[in-house]
Amino acid sequence: MMSLPRISIQRTTVIVFFLLLAAVSTRAPNDFDTFWHLRAGERIVAERAVPLTDSFSHTFDGQPRTPHDWLGQVALYGTYQLLGDAGLALLTMALAVGGMAFLWKASDGGTYTRAFALFLCAAVAAAFWAARPQMFSFFLSALTLWIVYRYKRHDEDRLWLLPPLFAL
Repeated sequence: MMSLPRISIQRTTVIVFFLLLAAVSTRAPNDFDTFWHLRAGERIVAERAVPLTDSFSHTFDGQPRTPHDWLGQVALYGTYQLLGDAGLALLTMALAVGGMAFLWKASDGGTYTRAFALFLCAAVAAAFWAARPQMFSFFLSALTLWIVYRYKRHDEDRLWLLPPLFAL
């Protein structure tokens, strides 16, 4: 008969910490830029091309624009089309909690030290957590940090994952 792992205060701390992170990072999309990114994603999907000029602002209409966030905009638009505002809230939560989970794994120290340090990080970062392409950057940056950490501290060579991550 398989036994369940024993509940400890450390395990409870980790569970409560990540549940609180999920609660803090799940919110209805209300950032003005979110709607701009949704519209840009809609345009990219409809035209099947990445726009190279700004067509959404009055002062820069028709001016060249570097479309560095186009893939994130398409992902946001697709999520919105499938699941609406709830989907955007869940995607933001998943990227925030997932990124913080990689930071947790790449941190040294005991449970309480890591929880306190990442609590401070989350308190600052939560103000910027919104359904925007920057959330993908946060998640992928945390993943990159974890890969490098595993290589340096545990001699796990997953560095081959970095070029595809950087391309993404």
